[in-house]
Amino acid sequence: MAGGETTVLVSVDNSDISEKAYRWYLNTFHRPNHKLFLCHVPEYWGDVGHMMSPGRIKEVIEETNANTKVIEKKFSDISEQFGVSAEFEALRGQEVWNEICNQAKKINANVIVIGTRGMGKIKRTLLGSVSEGVLHHCHVPVLIYKE
Repeated sequence: MAGGETTVLVSVDNSDISEKAYRWYLNTFHRPNHKLFLCHVPEYWGDVGHMMSPGRIKEVIEETNANTKVIEKKFSDISEQFGVSAEFEALRGQEVWNEICNQAKKINANVIVIGTRGMGKIKRTLLGSVSEGVLHHCHVPVLIYKE
């Protein structure tokens, strides 16, 4: 990493905190030798076959794919505003933190940047925290953006 290229993975979604985290990264941390990857893990619909009709499953998958395209465009536009190049990839899987860790390994990321909503202990325990999962399970440094 010293003197060479640094591979950065930024996890994004459609939240305000995700956009703020990306803009923070670009304003304060990004360097010309950074190779930038963006990833998004859309909603997982693999286990709903018994709860929804096939037509409804098709609809929610199409909605999810459309939302992913909106997210890709949004972050592509931000990248363009900052004059940086970033590769976007939509990942598929049930455990968001696990997919982010797998992507980091796949691209040999040197660092992961992710935002957090700053949930309290009870909500975090009940709902889980993607940023905490990434922090505890990925084997690369993690920068967590929190307001």
